[in-house]
Amino acid sequence: GGFDEKNCVFGATDIAGVREMFSLPIEGIRSGINGQSANSGRAKTQVLSDTLTAMDEFLTLSYQHKGLSDDPAAGEKNRMPVSRINIR
Repeated sequence: GGFDEKNCVFGATDIAGVREMFSLPIEGIRSGINGQSANSGRAKTQVLSDTLTAMDEFLTLSYQHKGLSDDPAAGEKNRMPVSRINIR
């Protein structure tokens, strides 16, 4: 078959947080950042950084709600996952 933009890895990127990794099209990320009303490039990219931080915090709270912890004293069975959740 020919070129299929939806299934092509070119034009995609991975952005990793502490507990997650987003695999997204670069164009979608760029249009999301450029769609922000902030004037400076730094302020626009801060939105992306804030989103990653919020997702990390949400996942941490979700794991804690299930009784998981980063504390080494929690034991092997109650330790938070060391791998990231991949969001595509």
